[in-house]
This record gives sequence, structure tokens and C-alpha cells, in this order.
Amino acid sequence: MIDFATVVPSRSCRNDEKLVAHIMQYMRRALQELPTMPLLDILLLTIKDNQYALLLLKNPNLPLSHTSYMLRLLELMNIFLAYCEPGTGFVAEALLYRAAIAFLYRQDEHAIFNYQLVGEINPALGRMFMGGVVGQMAQMRLLNRPKNEFNNAMLILPIMADVRCNSKAPYGRLLRPTWSLPKDASFVRERPFVRLLIADRHVRCDYCLAYAPFTLIPCRSCSLVMYCSTRCYDRAQNEYHKVECSLGSILRSQFGNAEFLAARVTIRLYHLFNDIDVLTTYIRNLPRSIPHASYEIPGGVAGRFAEESYMKLYFLATNRSKLSRAELKRDGINACKIAQMIQRHLNLGNGELLLAELMVRHLQIARTNALTLYRAVDDPAVAAPAAPGNTPFAMVLTTTGSMFNHSNEPNVDYTLAVDGAIAFKTKRNIPRDEQLFINYCGGRKRGISPGKKSAVGQTV
Repeated sequence: MIDFATVVPSRSCRNDEKLVAHIMQYMRRALQELPTMPLLDILLLTIKDNQYALLLLKNPNLPLSHTSYMLRLLELMNIFLAYCEPGTGFVAEALLYRAAIAFLYRQDEHAIFNYQLVGEINPALGRMFMGGVVGQMAQMRLLNRPKNEFNNAMLILPIMADVRCNSKAPYGRLLRPTWSLPKDASFVRERPFVRLLIADRHVRCDYCLAYAPFTLIPCRSCSLVMYCSTRCYDRAQNEYHKVECSLGSILRSQFGNAEFLAARVTIRLYHLFNDIDVLTTYIRNLPRSIPHASYEIPGGVAGRFAEESYMKLYFLATNRSKLSRAELKRDGINACKIAQMIQRHLNLGNGELLLAELMVRHLQIARTNALTLYRAVDDPAVAAPAAPGNTPFAMVLTTTGSMFNHSNEPNVDYTLAVDGAIAFKTKRNIPRDEQLFINYCGGRKRGISPGKKSAVGQTV
């Protein structure tokens, strides 16, 4: 058992670079230690095997999100798809079941989509079902559907923020509205820099978090993630999943959600540059701080906007001063373990120390600033605000959204919007000069742990 209170000198544990350098130099043995989870259990998280997928179908104890029989069957089909070997007849059969359920629920476009996926595996079978009675009826219903009945889930609304960010003792950085806001006003919309699905893995997209049980596409190499479209599939692969695919089972089984989210930030940051030397230069040349007004503009999602979003993410609160020496050192050891795995996968000759240093900071940022998203306890399709009784299903990291301080009596709620953005909405009328608060504790009235921001201070 590691004594985290003594492994690193006190003078080093408050500095990320010194902390990871000390751990790398003197604690090689500790970095090789992982919790003793059986290897078979780890492998079963990502295995692609038809026989194992069939065994899962027969397991009466599988935790499912739905209560209705047909939707539970749909979720079982998605679990089966996730573990099936790609391109086999088992996949085609599961897709046909899913198309039939979509047709029964009058989700005709989704039924046609599943027939098209079947056609990619077996063209003759796909043509037969697309030209069959169900396929023809689905196409006719889709053509005759009134325009106002089409699902607007693909409606993309602009990101926006009607807020001012400044600093005031004893609160530190805080947000105020640009002008007085009425009740139920949506005044901030921001797309997260990274997301992490922590529940509903077989009914929601792992990238955009959309509820899409009729169209989920499994990763071709692992069983951990499913995506609502090829667009989300490709974006996730390019941002982080190419690396995470082989590490996901270890991250999910051996580490917590904050570590997993921090790993995604680190991997995505590397892929913005694809060169460890360029990344090192970028990190070492970052300014010591950025203007508070930078957080009045929500972060972008691609290209140079992703770099701007990361810079704002880098300077979010860490609350490092509120963590004990033991907690800081535990973070350092976990960060070094994950950084080593990332370095080996990317086959980098150097950069281990930089990745570990970034992992420590990203971990503390994630633990302090990550927003937990909720959905209705009796309906996985309905996104809900943070309130007692609602079920958490994802964690996200935003930039402007992370500037809200905590209050047990918040004046702002946040939920997942249909286009994947995080929408912040007022709970009551808010005058222009009043500070904006959210609840970081899922609506429960309790004290904040050392890793959470409180209403009396964000520290950097």
C-alpha cells in the first residue's frame, strides 16, 4: 500500500512539473501498480465476439435504462450490436430487429437507416427488406409526413453568451448577466470541449450525447462506445478515440470518471498539434493568465477555435490549494500512469513528462469544473436539470459554463440541448448586477468537497 502522505516532498507536490518529475524518477514501481481487477473482466469490456454477445442477450441481470418491453428489447439489440463481430450475419439480424422496432414506433427514417446498414453488410438482404412491405410503408409514411412533424433533433443553433465575466473578492471570477433576464430565458449555449458518457451507453451517442437508440453505430474495434451517426463516429476517432480505443477498458475499470475525462482532454490536445515538440512549445509559451472577458465568448469546437477553447480551459480553476498533500500525490501517480499508457500508444520517443504534467492539471480542472448532466429517472430520452431524483448520465467540460459559481439555491439551471450544446436557463427573474449561480451537487443542499468550486472562491 502506497503512503501518499510521504512519497513526495512537500516542496514539490504543489508544482505539477516537479510533482511528476519526482514520481517518474523515484516511484517507477508504484507506477506499475494497478488495482487487482481480473484481466478477464477487463478484456470483456472491449471484446468483439458473437458467442459472448449471445450470452449477454440471455443474461436476465443486465442493467437497462428503459422500463417498457419494446424499448428494453431495443436496448438489448444495441448491447448485442456493441459486442458482435463487425460485418457478420449477427449484426445484420440485430439491425433488422432494430428497424422493425423503429417502424412500430413510427421512426420511419430510422427504420430506413437500419435497412441501409444491413445493405452495407449484405446488399441482397438490404435490397430485399428495403423493397419489402415494411420498407415501402416506411418510405411512403416518410414522404407523406407533414413538415411540422419532422424531428428537429438535427437543428443546429448558434453558441451564445449574454454574460459579463469579472472578478470580485471573495468570489474570485464570476458571471453576471449583460442585462436583466426574465424567468426561463436561455442566455448561454456552449458546446463542450470534451464529453464523457457515464450511463445509458447503449441508448446515447458517446460523442454528442444525443438519445438515439434506433441509430447507434458501434466502434469497429471495441465494445465501449456507440455513435448516433458516421459524423460523430469520425469526429470522435479524430479527437480522441483512436488512442482511447485500446486504453478505454483500463481507464473505465481502473480509474474514476474525472481521470477518464482528463485523459480525453489530454489526447484531444495532442491531436490538435500531432507533434509533441510543437505541443511542448505551445504549453511553455502560454501566458501566465488571460483576461476575464475571454470567458464571455463560448468556446468553439474545431480548428483554431479548438485551440482558443483549450487555452481558456487551461486557465480554469483547479482548487489545488484546497487539496491535501496526499490527494495531490495520488493525482500525480494516477496522471503518470495514464500518461505512460498514452505515450506508449502514440509511440512517442519523449514527452512523457509533459503528458503527465498536463494530465495532473486536466484532472484537477475536470474534478473542479466538470458539469454533470441529468435526465429524467423514468425516461432516458428526457434531459433534465440538476435536481434530486434525476439520474446523472454524462460529464462535460465547458469554458464559459465553468465560470458559474456554486450555490445551494442557484438562479440558473442547465441541460443538454437537442443539438449537443449545454443550455443555461434562468430559474427566475435576474437583475443585471446579480451574480449567476448553478448547483454543482445535483440539486442537493450540502457542503462542497475540496474538489468543487464554492460560492466563495475559484482559485487558479
